[in-house]
Amino acid sequence: MGARHNPYFRKLLVGFDGSPQADKAVEVAMELAECLDAEVVVFAVAQLPKPATMVEVRRSWTMLVNTTRQFSKSL
Repeated sequence: MGARHNPYFRKLLVGFDGSPQADKAVEVAMELAECLDAEVVVFAVAQLPKPATMVEVRRSWTMLVNTTRQFSKSL
């Protein structure tokens, strides 16, 4: 990089989640960084999965217990 045009903006941080809006944000950040002689840092974000409900936990537990019993009987 050459001499900085604006010493206040050396790095631009952009969040990316795979959406069309995030694509556009990265594109705009790249253009702005070029004008400012700055660096772009992109960080990826993702939504965490929702926790299981008690119904799902009970269903899974029941399946596990039944499978374990069936396996024990086959020995």
